[in-house]
Amino acid sequence: KSIFDAGVRAIAAFPFYPNSTAQGVLYIHFWREHEFSASEREIEELFARQMAIAIQHYFHLRSVDRLRAQLWSVSRLQVVLQSVTAPFLVDQVLTSIAELVQYSVDADSVVLYQYFEDARRFATPPITRGYFLEPAAFKQQIRGDSALWALIKKSSIETCVDAPSHPVLAANPSAPTSKRFVAREKIRSVTILPLKSPVTSEAIGLLFVNFRQQRELDIAEVSALGALASTAALAILAARAHDEVLRGESRHTRELRAF
Repeated sequence: KSIFDAGVRAIAAFPFYPNSTAQGVLYIHFWREHEFSASEREIEELFARQMAIAIQHYFHLRSVDRLRAQLWSVSRLQVVLQSVTAPFLVDQVLTSIAELVQYSVDADSVVLYQYFEDARRFATPPITRGYFLEPAAFKQQIRGDSALWALIKKSSIETCVDAPSHPVLAANPSAPTSKRFVAREKIRSVTILPLKSPVTSEAIGLLFVNFRQQRELDIAEVSALGALASTAALAILAARAHDEVLRGESRHTRELRAF
């Protein structure tokens, strides 16, 4: 169907070029016959130039915002990596990592659990960042039918675009009336990252990256999250090694005093 069939009887086109890779056209049309005067063409050309300038500003601001985000991420990551050498600040380190995870993929919330395999115990409350509908739920002890017990056995990253249909996250067969995290917080998509020791593959935690709108992460985003999860695992291991040294020194001191 032509524009004439649509009712257009006069049209003028004014191209504009915001930069070397973008171009646009400003169309002016009339539903009746019309002859564009020199002054009308001059005004429309001015509008076209103004549109080009506006788009240039948009591209510039987007570039500045992207650069600001990259600089922020780098500076935050530097803080995190430096903090790994201070194991007594493990909660602060893990909070920084959770903040960086949330910011890097624009997640609605992030939850990070530490796990102690020898005691078969999750530390509560977990490290959390973002907005939660029922934050008080994290203060409760981990139940025996919690999804965490099944998920801690995972050995690789899992991205779930449709979280409400996930067989472990969504349903609790032993307590049908009890809402799990996905239902309680209205989560649509989630990425689950197991935290493992790089030496022994011991499970030391779980990192959940949650979205209330359906979201599929790309390969680069998953890779970035994996790197942050590895940093969190190193921070936890450093803290536990530090605690073990302190316990050993305390035990040695008591033995010397007893002697």
